Amino acid sequence: MHIQVDDLLPPGRPMIYLERILLCRQHPKLGRNPCVCAALRDPHPEYHSALVNGLRRILPFMYRTVEQAVDILLRYGIDFQEAISQPPTSFKFQWAHTGEILFCAYFEEIEGKVVLVYKWRLNTTKNQHQFGMDLMGFDLDASPPAIYVIAAKTTQQGEDGTTPSVVYDAIRELKDYLAQSTKLDDDLEIIAANLHTDKKHRTAFLDWYDPYTEGLPDAKPRLVAVPAFVAEEQNWQDKYAVPAIEADFSVPGMVRVICVDGLDHLVRQVFSRG
Repeated sequence: MHIQVDDLLPPGRPMIYLERILLCRQHPKLGRNPCVCAALRDPHPEYHSALVNGLRRILPFMYRTVEQAVDILLRYGIDFQEAISQPPTSFKFQWAHTGEILFCAYFEEIEGKVVLVYKWRLNTTKNQHQFGMDLMGFDLDASPPAIYVIAAKTTQQGEDGTTPSVVYDAIRELKDYLAQSTKLDDDLEIIAANLHTDKKHRTAFLDWYDPYTEGLPDAKPRLVAVPAFVAEEQNWQDKYAVPAIEADFSVPGMVRVICVDGLDHLVRQVFSRG
């Protein structure tokens, strides 16, 4: 098995080709804006297996440096098996990380944004949430740069016709985050100190952000608030996204939902050691 740097996305991981297995759905109120909701295409078993394989292939790159991950893959093949000790052992954290990592891939591969730091690599213990906001996607070609501030949640709720609580959790977290500029400052400091990207994006980020000055750059970024949900398809109704769509974040916002049939099983398969 041979992996070259050119085979990797800028932050350093293989593609999992999400666009091939996701089916876009309509806006739950307006009947347009088809990227609000997406689901695995039919037949589910085929694409479920493809998603599991894709996530298992990139896990070493999420929890380890590129060099460590390539070494692991060369020694153990594309499936990490017993090779990595850093992924969470608690199902609670596996559950949360699956949604966050899936949206990391989604924003890189579908939305064309750059995730400059895989925060999972910064975790000092196995069962640990990421530092700062769940996920941050950058458009460094925009002037000023646009930052997609993404609160990613994973849920099985909704089977009783009640909007899942995580919808409101994501709204609250984003409003709190955006109301305190120091939280964005802290995230940018972490990103500047731990860039996991190629020379082009590294240069673009550091040309804009000076880690030695306090606070945001003079060219303040355009922020986009993104409540993002990975949901059990059997329980999810697209109308559940409406509170997040209608939320006022005082900045532009957009909502993203990925529905997966058999979400619990997918999480257990992705982090299985077998």
